[in-house]
Amino acid sequence: MNDTTIDEHTVRRLATLCALRLDPDETAQLARELSAIVRHIDLLMTVDVDGVPPTTQVLGNRRHARSDTPRPSLSQAQALDPAPHTQGSGFTVPSYIDEG
Repeated sequence: MNDTTIDEHTVRRLATLCALRLDPDETAQLARELSAIVRHIDLLMTVDVDGVPPTTQVLGNRRHARSDTPRPSLSQAQALDPAPHTQGSGFTVPSYIDEG
């Protein structure tokens, strides 16, 4: 594992490139947090993945989406009935662009 740390000088340089203003406390905190992330990545790089296909899923092929089955819905008249303003077969909404 590498002993890679992100120092405050590097954080300040990155902040400048990203047009961020950081106070000294934020700089020190980001240096610690980024160093922890890099250490975690270094740890992950030590995991032996030989023989594991790249498409292996940890959770398997479980689907979390509901089934897509047709079911009754509102008619157009029922959907438009409670609307404060309608025009033809649709809703009308106030314009937010000043057209002058």
